[in-house]
Amino acid sequence: MPGMAECWSSWTETHQTGQISLEDGMALLLQAEEVARRVNRTARLVQRAHFRYQACIEELNFDSSRGLDRKSTMQLATCSFIRDALPVFITGPAGTGQSWLAT
Repeated sequence: MPGMAECWSSWTETHQTGQISLEDGMALLLQAEEVARRVNRTARLVQRAHFRYQACIEELNFDSSRGLDRKSTMQLATCSFIRDALPVFITGPAGTGQSWLAT
């Protein structure tokens, strides 16, 4: 359980192990393990997906020549369409970044 081990190591380095109750400590250790597993799973899935681009929503250019609607794009960034099982079509002139946006 590497998430718990890392959290415990951090506590011992900062001498905080005596300041936390058993219940709080266990809750924090379990939370650290859950977060670590979620992060590792996401990283593994991204790596296996073999995306063509390293895209990040913060790098998106909303220049008017590209014709991107900021509100719609940020709505898509929440990924609620996955939970709701809705299809998404990204269309536009060649070279305006549809593939990058899909990534």
